[in-house]
Amino acid sequence: MSEHPDAAAWSLFEDEATHSSQSSTWQLKDDDHACIFMALESTLLSSILLTASETIMLLRLQLPAVCRFFWHVMSEEPLCWRHLTLTASQLPCAFVTDEVVCRLARLHGPKLLQVSVDGARLLGPSSVSTIAYNSPQLQGFSAVGCQGISFASIRFLCKSCPVLEILRVAGCGCEADVLGKTGADMLAQTLAEKCPRIRQVALSNLRQEESLAALLKSTDLETLDLFDCQQLSCSEATFDLRAQRLQSLKLAGCTKLTSLNGCFSALQTLYLGGCVRFADADSLGCILKSCSKTLTFLSLVDCHSLSTIGLKAAFQQGGQCSLQTLVLGGCRVDDALCQLLGSLCPALSSLDLWNCPHVTNIGVSAIIQSEASLKELNLRECLKVQGAVLLEFCRSTSQLRTLDISFLGVVNDEHLLPLLQEHSESLSCLNCGGPRCFITERLLSSLPPRLEALDLADCKLLRDIEDLTKLQSLAALSLEGSVAPMGQVLEICRRCPITSLNLSRCAVGDETAKEIACLLPKLIELELSGTLLSDVGFRAITQQCRRLVQLGLRSCAISKAAVDDAKKTLPACVVDWDET
Repeated sequence: MSEHPDAAAWSLFEDEATHSSQSSTWQLKDDDHACIFMALESTLLSSILLTASETIMLLRLQLPAVCRFFWHVMSEEPLCWRHLTLTASQLPCAFVTDEVVCRLARLHGPKLLQVSVDGARLLGPSSVSTIAYNSPQLQGFSAVGCQGISFASIRFLCKSCPVLEILRVAGCGCEADVLGKTGADMLAQTLAEKCPRIRQVALSNLRQEESLAALLKSTDLETLDLFDCQQLSCSEATFDLRAQRLQSLKLAGCTKLTSLNGCFSALQTLYLGGCVRFADADSLGCILKSCSKTLTFLSLVDCHSLSTIGLKAAFQQGGQCSLQTLVLGGCRVDDALCQLLGSLCPALSSLDLWNCPHVTNIGVSAIIQSEASLKELNLRECLKVQGAVLLEFCRSTSQLRTLDISFLGVVNDEHLLPLLQEHSESLSCLNCGGPRCFITERLLSSLPPRLEALDLADCKLLRDIEDLTKLQSLAALSLEGSVAPMGQVLEICRRCPITSLNLSRCAVGDETAKEIACLLPKLIELELSGTLLSDVGFRAITQQCRRLVQLGLRSCAISKAAVDDAKKTLPACVVDWDET
């Protein structure tokens, strides 16, 4: 390491490099130290550290000496360590390791009130145990999707942190069942016994009704998110009067659930996605009626056991409501139900009708022409809906932000151009494409300049996409199945901050892959299935795109040795690959 102070690497860890600053020529005086705190409010300092965390804390870039001292001083401010966020959305997964978390926990544990490491796939039990040991005052811990973290370590956290209020650990745990109980069951009971202040819980793989009942005994519980609890039936007796205080209930993938009863008078969010056997429309109607003034989010995605007649009856029983987001993807929705929703949901701003094959232009038109001012609409795979209905948006009060019209009936330029002109200031995400999508290059010149996500999969008439190079805010782009020149694609990559890119079934070779890797080192998701990629281009991607968490390589000429090397280089990345 260079001895010149301007080239010294700064670290938040209390190591020799940091302490040596006390004798260096660039150290500020005590009066200057005080001036820093007088000039900047503590909340502002905290915000600065959060914004700079990626650059300063984990990458350890070379900083000027004066900057070194400033950040060293700020790192001692307790307020800056109330919240520690090391999530996949903030940092590359490969940077968030047990070593990093344990060191931070040992150094700053007594200051920590909230810790979030969602999506950190490399973490194991030692991280949680170290946090538990050093942060007995911890109020919130979130580690959603951290498969390497054991329920045993989380139970230790619950026993060590009695003032815990938030615990979100869905997707964690790898222990074998013990006497019919999963690690989640034992965790639920420990949580109920040791953390009386618990308000928010997110768990997966809960199996026993008594474990659920134990959680519900908490007098402060407001949010209960359960995922992949395929053995729970959630009987009426389980919820009974305790449901009155719940504000959010998510029962995702509870495949044994057939009915749900309780007086959910305070409910704001109800998620029943993947509850494929749920068929009791009467109980749904009772719930909707009991929380008609509070419920703003409802998801019934893939609840296909609810009949069309049952859905209508349930919404009629609920009456006019305050719903803002409604997800009915995969349900038995028809035009009559859409018309009913148009009259009962005046506050609706987001509607998902993905894969509702019985919906036609009549139903969609009824929604658009209602009092609801839509900001998000998903009509993906509604095969009986034609593009002409989109013209209705030009006569509505809606200000669309997100529109998915992939795999509809016929969609062409004349259907979309007026909409794009009308919503050019608000639209940020557009998905279209499919075998009956006939948009041309003429449409591309009218795309909103602030577009952040664009999906043009299988738009076969698009051969020249030069107009896309005028966009400068794209973070997600799909050109799957495109025949557009790769030179134009690379120019888009050069101009836009893309983190998600899908070029499956495109003419991507090794040289193009190298260019992409060079231009987009911050890629998080990359799909190159069905391309001409070989080991050469693949290795270039894995060496330069260190943030990747998803990499699709099906039907590519990639060797097993290259994939094995990639897993070592990117241990947090899921490589979807089949040996050809």
